[in-house]
Amino acid sequence: MRKLAPLSAIALGREDIAVLALGQQAQDRTALCSVFTQTNWKLYEAGTRRKGLELLRLHGIRVVICETELPDGDWKTVLEVLRDLPTHPRLIVSSHVTDQRLWGEVLNLDAYDLLATPFDPSEVRRMVVLAWQASKRDVQPASRVHLLTGGIHAAAAQA
Repeated sequence: MRKLAPLSAIALGREDIAVLALGQQAQDRTALCSVFTQTNWKLYEAGTRRKGLELLRLHGIRVVICETELPDGDWKTVLEVLRDLPTHPRLIVSSHVTDQRLWGEVLNLDAYDLLATPFDPSEVRRMVVLAWQASKRDVQPASRVHLLTGGIHAAAAQA
């Protein structure tokens, strides 16, 4: 199993992390670009769900920052698609309105978290790092558990 880099190295932007900014308003895109220029991270941008999902599949992106509403759907429709991808990307929902109802809905539907806009650069970095680590953890152990479980069932069937 590949060991993840220390949190401090990741937070400083030394790890290669790809993030998709989906449907972000102009001022939010500018703020995200500013955060990413200080790191080795790669920021992909898309104004629609359809275009964003194309980028996601092409580049193996593990973290998506998505506005609550998009021209062709909303964050819930994006979350449904992400659940079926083998890379287990994490969805961070962004909103200018971060009330208790939205926060509860985001967490209950199993999105990664809710990020308030305008963006606080340190909060963006922290949340991206944690979401990226969660995505990386889900992919590696899941395949080993599956192989081990399959081997046990095969052995039991032969006995």
